[in-house]
Amino acid sequence: MHAFQDMMWEEEKHVKSLKEEYKNLGGSGEIKYDPQKYGGLALPKLEVDAVIALNVARKEETSSIKMYNEFLKRHKDTKSAKLFRQLLGDEKKHLEQWNEIAKGIIGSDTTKNGATDEVYRFSKEDLNIIKTALVAERAAYDFYKNAVGKIDTIDGSHAFHHMAWEEEIHVKRLEDEYYRLVNKKPPIEKPAKKYSANFNKKSDALVALDLSIKEEKASLQRYLDLEERCTNTRLKEVIWELIESEWNHISQWRNTRKSIKENDVPLS
Repeated sequence: MHAFQDMMWEEEKHVKSLKEEYKNLGGSGEIKYDPQKYGGLALPKLEVDAVIALNVARKEETSSIKMYNEFLKRHKDTKSAKLFRQLLGDEKKHLEQWNEIAKGIIGSDTTKNGATDEVYRFSKEDLNIIKTALVAERAAYDFYKNAVGKIDTIDGSHAFHHMAWEEEIHVKRLEDEYYRLVNKKPPIEKPAKKYSANFNKKSDALVALDLSIKEEKASLQRYLDLEERCTNTRLKEVIWELIESEWNHISQWRNTRKSIKENDVPLS
């Protein structure tokens, strides 16, 4: 932990140096990093072990070394070249430090987890995907909760109770992913349209199941569309988990509906 704190302070010094150089060159606008606007870097899980954290750190140092080398190639005769050389030297020292720490923990100075940069990098679009999904999941949760009190049959009421619980799990899953990326809770955005359970109190379980299937099909298509827009591969995996969940729900409700119709199961 101390190593990460020390490195954090080192990077803060780099930020300060670059801002000063920016002003020296005539820059006047304020430079402020906002991960919710520009994207950034995140660990693949909320809780990770030292090996994963070290590999991410070493990947980033390697990336920084490459970046400053490129800067020096393109700007070797500029006033900023001195600063780039200094930062390049610092990043090389940082990488050496991480490699020494890694040797003591995993006995290796090379990364072996095989993860690509897309596992750690995320964009503004990834955050928008989560927010879009959260609005829909919260609306679905409200829909199912509202439907519970509008149906008298045992089977129908159970279906809506169960689906409300499932949607609550989805909401928590998406909230955790948002927090993983930016270390903040996602904003609570209300859906543009309020969905209510529009059926009579005397409706039977088949009506309840038909409504559930309709909601799940819409959710499935939504997640398929969102998955194509993901840039963070970890988020892609989460979206696919939700796609599988929605498909399982549809299959489950279809089988229940078929059983009720074929066996003439009492609806109350």
